[in-house]
Amino acid sequence: VERKGLEGLDFTRHTVEAVAKFRGQVKIPSMTQKLPDPVTVWDIVEFGMQNESYAAQAANEMMHQLQRQTAFPCLVVVDEWNECFPVSEYVSIRYDDTRFFGYIPSYHLSMPRLFHKWDGHAYRRGLKIHATSWKRFNRRDYRPEFLGVRPEECRTVR
Repeated sequence: VERKGLEGLDFTRHTVEAVAKFRGQVKIPSMTQKLPDPVTVWDIVEFGMQNESYAAQAANEMMHQLQRQTAFPCLVVVDEWNECFPVSEYVSIRYDDTRFFGYIPSYHLSMPRLFHKWDGHAYRRGLKIHATSWKRFNRRDYRPEFLGVRPEECRTVR
């Protein structure tokens, strides 16, 4: 419903001020508030395992630290990488009028989003390997070029 005239401007200004006030009261929890100075990556992992609400933040920080470190060789292996791309079993009103018909795509969820990235080049002293598995499902039309994967980066192992 459109409001015309000065009344509409007052309503809009009031709405904007109310939203700004509400945003000032909302604080997004940060892992750094509860764990200000972790000594090792394992401290971050343990914190994430003990505090479920911070698990996604802890996993992201762990992967970030593994990418930046140069002291140890690091290997990250992601199996069933192809399962990061279909829709999940979770629904959201945000996806109702989309091609997903209300279901959230897996790559929009926290953990699959962390592992679906084709970012092996970001590890200073490491390697990231992705494997696709088709044992339980019909083989989809797998097109790696749509996911930013160059043909020379793919190998088929049977």
